[in-house]
Amino acid sequence: MKSGFDLKGFGYHRQPVRLESVEPGPGWVVVLEALSRQADADLVLPGLQNTTRGRVLAIGSLAEKESGLVVGDDVIYEEYMGGRWQFPTADGQEARCLIMHVDWVLLGIKRTD
Repeated sequence: MKSGFDLKGFGYHRQPVRLESVEPGPGWVVVLEALSRQADADLVLPGLQNTTRGRVLAIGSLAEKESGLVVGDDVIYEEYMGGRWQFPTADGQEARCLIMHVDWVLLGIKRTD
């Protein structure tokens, strides 16, 4: 999965397990990074210049219950939150993800498509 961004210094840790087999702990969420510093053109979060948008790929049972987030929702979080991991996917691509506590998610955006 090529993003066109230079990811040197981001510190991704490559894992040999496939993304589809990842199950986060109860209060944790796995987010596919959008790698876009602009959260959304129509959304302004005052005082938060370093926000990033991503998509929930996996969510722990407690995080889902407490936050209302589900797999497929978009989220906005501060750029430097979570640990960066890289997983192979079923289609042979690479997914660059964050594993973070659900409390670090600033905003959830329900998908309508």
